[in-house]
Amino acid sequence: MAFEINTSKIGERIKELKKIKKLKQDDLINLTGTSRVTISNYEQGKVKPPIDFLMKLSAYYDVSMDWLCGLSDNTGGRNIETYADLFAQLQVICQECNVEISTWTEECGGFYNNSVEYYKHLRIDIDDNLLASSFEEYDEMRNLKDKHTINEHLFNLWLEDKLNTLSCDFLPKHTPAEGDLPKHTPSEDDLPF
Repeated sequence: MAFEINTSKIGERIKELKKIKKLKQDDLINLTGTSRVTISNYEQGKVKPPIDFLMKLSAYYDVSMDWLCGLSDNTGGRNIETYADLFAQLQVICQECNVEISTWTEECGGFYNNSVEYYKHLRIDIDDNLLASSFEEYDEMRNLKDKHTINEHLFNLWLEDKLNTLSCDFLPKHTPAEGDLPKHTPSEDDLPF
């Protein structure tokens, strides 16, 4: 049985979100960088919004993706229960707030970051292999999109597939063993002030 996206339900939810949060069309345009006509088409259910559009609405206006897509009647807010929830929230934070993601990988024995201006921005360090590798892939795919090697549609397909892959519960928490900790111990020299 194939799962069908209900674009009219998503459109209803976008209109409902605007009403609940007392938003104007310009608010959505400014947040998402989407044209007025395109947003109108989303609201009328004529066009399926891309996942990154929905992720921005979800994170910024504190409603769940399930609610936006019509899969739940609970607006939910920032309930982070799966890797997909966390990945989506962090991705939006990075885009909207100019935050760098650094990931700890045992393979390279340190933090992975492909940013030239590594320490000039706020940084979130991730020490979870699944989430770390997902952000490394995200950076690679975003770079391909920015260089026009892949188009927006292909990027959104990849992102949707990645979120489906990450729709699993978090791994059990454990107390890190000595070998799990980063080799570099932060000092006062590492502080930005």
